[in-house]
Amino acid sequence: MTIKTKLIHLKITIFGDKELMEKGKMLPCKKCDKLFKSYPHYGEWSYIYDSKCDDCMETQVSPGEKNVQQ
Repeated sequence: MTIKTKLIHLKITIFGDKELMEKGKMLPCKKCDKLFKSYPHYGEWSYIYDSKCDDCMETQVSPGEKNVQQ
């Protein structure tokens, strides 16, 4: 993740983004820096947005699967 990507996501987290909340926005992925369309979702306390692209979300391993050996 580049410094520019970190700053973009930090700005959205702190100040929000009206365009993102209304219709989605092209953002760089936090993991691979690839541009993807991000949309807001209602989280536990407030709205959250997608910070990782679909490819990175699919390859993400949940914590319970790390210890499983086949």
